[in-house]
Amino acid sequence: MLDEHPTLSRPSDARWGQFKPSQWGHFRPSFLPLAEQIHAALTHAPTGLTRTQLRDLFQRNLNGTHLEKALATLAHAGRATHQRVLTAGRPAELWTATPATAAPR
Repeated sequence: MLDEHPTLSRPSDARWGQFKPSQWGHFRPSFLPLAEQIHAALTHAPTGLTRTQLRDLFQRNLNGTHLEKALATLAHAGRATHQRVLTAGRPAELWTATPATAAPR
């Protein structure tokens, strides 16, 4: 079905970032519900969550590509930010929800 749309050839296309979720309609990528679940988890974790902790929330039964796309979607929408945190081992990527902004009047 996506191949039939002239400007949205595939979900991984960079052009997905140009559209608001309300504009996606039936072309909505499958990772958006995951992005919403991740955002809810980040909202309840004020100090943030690492990628490992996010995978643990889904009992490590989470496609890495879907996690990457969901996090990228949240970052692009300004709903989450990440930073690199030094640890005793490899650096961790810590994700936090961004504060909600008031709607313009």
